[in-house]
Amino acid sequence: MNKFKVFFLIIILTATIFMVHNAKAEDSINFLLKIFNIEQKEADYFVKLDLSNEDLGLVFYLYSNSDRPMTRNDLQYIEKYKNNIRYLSLYFGMPPIMFEDGIIKLHHPSRKRLFPPISAKKYEKRNKTKHGEEKIEVKGNKYEYKYINKRHHIVENIEIKKNKYDYYYKDSNIIEKLSVKYPNYKYQYYYKNFNTGEEIRKQGRGKALDPKLLYRELKEEKQNDPSFIFSLKININLKK
Repeated sequence: MNKFKVFFLIIILTATIFMVHNAKAEDSINFLLKIFNIEQKEADYFVKLDLSNEDLGLVFYLYSNSDRPMTRNDLQYIEKYKNNIRYLSLYFGMPPIMFEDGIIKLHHPSRKRLFPPISAKKYEKRNKTKHGEEKIEVKGNKYEYKYINKRHHIVENIEIKKNKYDYYYKDSNIIEKLSVKYPNYKYQYYYKNFNTGEEIRKQGRGKALDPKLLYRELKEEKQNDPSFIFSLKININLKK
């Protein structure tokens, strides 16, 4: 075999590997877009970020579970601190863990709510109305959120401290509670739908939230249930 043929085969092999790699990457992106119900028009922006598919899965997961609007500024900051998951999860009001048997998927209804700016070391804001109030406060690694709506009988509380995480939500239809202790990640979760009678109880020792593990769990969920969608819609505003 002459040098020209060897060189030609190397080019063909390299091109094939490149196309296979790109096809797999595209399939992974499409998988995430489908499972989090994100429109294709935003895909080009996410591909340009310095985030792996596993990292993107974690980002979508945090936004989906918390109802936090997704902005360009937030994503740029997440790129910088993507390896400090416990630090990032605080700004979403989420615990940095997974259950023993899989991902955390909160059942509370989606709604517009207060969030601290990502990276804010100290932040406080309060909205009062005749039907209740909403308050959020961040001081270092402490996070406190309270929401009361007397008109619709809604109460929601989130408290994050160095050694614990507590979440509570209740309205006329459901009640949902999650508590996590650090550093052993012991958790207790309870959910009940008053209309259907559906009830979920979980407890155990959680696993640290990890992008690769989360991505694998999401793929398993989708394989077991092709209709599985994690979020109804993530609020994306890439103009900010």
